[in-house]
Amino acid sequence: MTVSTDDRDLDFNEEYIMEIDVEEDCENDELLFKMDFCDFLNRLVNEKYLPMSTVNSIAREYLTLAIKAQKRIKRALQSSLERDASFDLNMTDTIIHDVLDEDPFVKAQEELLTEYKRHQFISSHFKLINLVEIILNPNDVRYGAKKECYHYVPIQESFRVLVEDKSFNNALEFQRNEPPYNSHTFKDFKDGNGFRESAYFIKNPEAYALLLYSDAVELTNPLGAGRLKHKVVQVFWCILDIPKHHRSQIDKLQLGLVFKEKLLKKYSLEQILRPFVNDLKVLEQTGIHISHPFERIVKAGLLAYAADNLEVGCQS
Repeated sequence: MTVSTDDRDLDFNEEYIMEIDVEEDCENDELLFKMDFCDFLNRLVNEKYLPMSTVNSIAREYLTLAIKAQKRIKRALQSSLERDASFDLNMTDTIIHDVLDEDPFVKAQEELLTEYKRHQFISSHFKLINLVEIILNPNDVRYGAKKECYHYVPIQESFRVLVEDKSFNNALEFQRNEPPYNSHTFKDFKDGNGFRESAYFIKNPEAYALLLYSDAVELTNPLGAGRLKHKVVQVFWCILDIPKHHRSQIDKLQLGLVFKEKLLKKYSLEQILRPFVNDLKVLEQTGIHISHPFERIVKAGLLAYAADNLEVGCQS
């Protein structure tokens, strides 16, 4: 069995298990464990695309097996303590309670057993960026017309959460330890003239570089009768300052906009992108306030917009 990690594939053996980082002496250890378990179940739905009913079944089976394992460990622990003649048997129940009855794995599963409980926990303990619905024909809707809209994930809020994230800053630290620029070698985007001669990045050397990427996808059978009817365009963005091996991973792309492609024929791309572009201007010109790991103003500039020929043709 192989476990996929951010950096490599490792055999799921004793060596890998020993590498798993566990924070010790942490006051919020139980909460952090619940967050890890909730994140795992959430990723099964949103990254692995398992049906919610399947994830609920997995959660229930986990809880059942964990309780069975706990009972077996309890019997084995009690038997082991009773065999020690020098041990005070009055302490048996106390030790078993401290070790097993407060098992964070079982408690986490009990509190995150259903979809509703997980959504409540995520809303309370995770940093969520809510989609913003933008209506393109508000005046027509007032008179009973069908709503034509698209959805936008505010880039300023997404950018702030990402830049304040511990794992993001760890990745940046890895990138800073890379060998310095060599004028005879092109290793990354910062070695090219597009970046090195950019007036914006010369003036703002500490600013992050952003890449936009858009593509259209057909949600139904592309050969069926409903083709093109539900085709949507997605606009993603990425911070290029992270290490290259992260940059090539799909889950490192941040979603910005989702809209039906047919809206481009009725409304201009400029109108659809306006909220996104306005927020990008704020990031470029004034920056936003970041609290972690220390307070500062952070800026970001758009370096490139990538798309395939078909996507560019639809937008032009």
